Amino acid sequence: MYIEEHPYLQPLPAIHFDTSEVVQRVVNQESCVQWKEYMYAVPKKYMYEVCPVRITEDQLIVYSPSGEQLVVHPLAKPGQKERYVGLPEKPRNKPDLAIGDVISRLEGFGPEMTQYIELVKQYKGKSWGYHLRRLLALKVNYRTEDIMVAVRRARKYKVFDAGTIESFLENNSEPRYSVKLSFKPRKNNDYEQ
Repeated sequence: MYIEEHPYLQPLPAIHFDTSEVVQRVVNQESCVQWKEYMYAVPKKYMYEVCPVRITEDQLIVYSPSGEQLVVHPLAKPGQKERYVGLPEKPRNKPDLAIGDVISRLEGFGPEMTQYIELVKQYKGKSWGYHLRRLLALKVNYRTEDIMVAVRRARKYKVFDAGTIESFLENNSEPRYSVKLSFKPRKNNDYEQ
């Protein structure tokens, strides 16, 4: 039978079948994705976006939500002391999104968010930018649907503090990861810019 079948057999593929693990990760407030206790740098403009991440034997590749390759990092070696991969050696200032980007991303959560943003601006005076950034940062640990449930509740009870929404989520929602967010308001008021 082999002699009969031989002319019809196809050659093995020239390229090895890709068995890389592919996961979805939210780019956190430090502009990094987390994989096995290590943080891998991603361009700042993708903060709080859900990005596909492909893990090969020796690399971690991050793609934009539309599928464009953003960065390739070598995987951290087991036991590596430095938790960050791909960040400059200089002191790290946490990157910050422009308030316009924060608002447009929040509005993408749903139509109710636009009204809530206006109420936060109205009731939070000079700190409204801080509260909106903190609200967007909740996307790192919580699903958009859960955040919207908390926002609806906050709006019903006239609560415009991001910390209260975060507390509600901590008590009533299952977090994506075990990452704890920490925010400290800036001393100057450049959030409104």
